[in-house]
Amino acid sequence: MQILIEIDEQKVQKQFEDACTFVLCSNDLTLKAEDILKEYKTQIGVEKKFQQLKSPHFVNSLYLDTPERIEALTYLILISMMVLSVAEHVVRRELKAEDEKIIGPGGIKMKRPTLWAILEIFNVGIGVKVVSLDEKKYRSLACPLKNSHKKILRCLGIPENVFCWNE
Repeated sequence: MQILIEIDEQKVQKQFEDACTFVLCSNDLTLKAEDILKEYKTQIGVEKKFQQLKSPHFVNSLYLDTPERIEALTYLILISMMVLSVAEHVVRRELKAEDEKIIGPGGIKMKRPTLWAILEIFNVGIGVKVVSLDEKKYRSLACPLKNSHKKILRCLGIPENVFCWNE
């Protein structure tokens, strides 16, 4: 028994070209194709920022009554992400200017920490104690700030005593 296989080279080439086609569109007619491609390639940064928000753990835990509340929450999340992205950019810029590193999660030395790493540094490493005395509350750090905390705060122009105040 023999099997004869014939390949239609033109059809294969056409399917290959169709599979390799990558279409990008814009309503801004002044943009060049290269600019559209550059803009598209920067979207990975945005996608990484929203990775947490797309998680079923986050989305499933929300219940909002009205479309207006959903819209309001969406705007708050977007504004928060923009502020945090600016903070990431500023920390990276200042660390580069000072030729400094911070110690991130897992003890990793970082020159360009991600937003996630910066948040994790503060999430794990800072405790605030509250003492009530004569109907006044006094807040102070439970333990001294680590060098990474100090560097990040300095980069952002935030005073180290931001966690301490009296009511």
